[in-house]
Amino acid sequence: MTLASSSPTVSALSWKRIRLPLRNAFSTATVHQIDRTFHLIRAELADGSVGWGETVAMNDRSYTFQSDDDVNNELTELGRHSSSASELSRLSVALSVDVPEIDGLGLYATSALRDALFDARLRSSSTSLSQALGGSRNAVSVCATIGRQPTIDSLVAEVGRLVDDQFGQV
Repeated sequence: MTLASSSPTVSALSWKRIRLPLRNAFSTATVHQIDRTFHLIRAELADGSVGWGETVAMNDRSYTFQSDDDVNNELTELGRHSSSASELSRLSVALSVDVPEIDGLGLYATSALRDALFDARLRSSSTSLSQALGGSRNAVSVCATIGRQPTIDSLVAEVGRLVDDQFGQV
């Protein structure tokens, strides 16, 4: 199944901005975050199927080329225009075409909207993501990411805690 195979009609589109406190601060050479802000995108198709997407921009531009505020501004502007049936229809077609960005939206917002649409289409056809991608397993191992740690001992302790918590990869 590919996104370009058809253009299902999006009957409703919504999103919610979420701030999630992190269990531990995430630090790299350029970033220090104590929380993660992102958007959950909900796309509903005309048949009632609902799909979800998530934005991936970081809180500021020091690690990614767009910040979550940039994405929020794009989605807010989209919200001003996407309540009409004609605009949702235009968006449905635009999301089905393999272009990197939709006019007025950056890469992160476009990707999250496409993910929500793809998820809704999979649910509508009762197709698992594994089936759609040609996978052979029903589960994948979970990976944890660790930011910079102040000492080698604290790094080793954090890796140990994550292994104990059953993360397959650290």
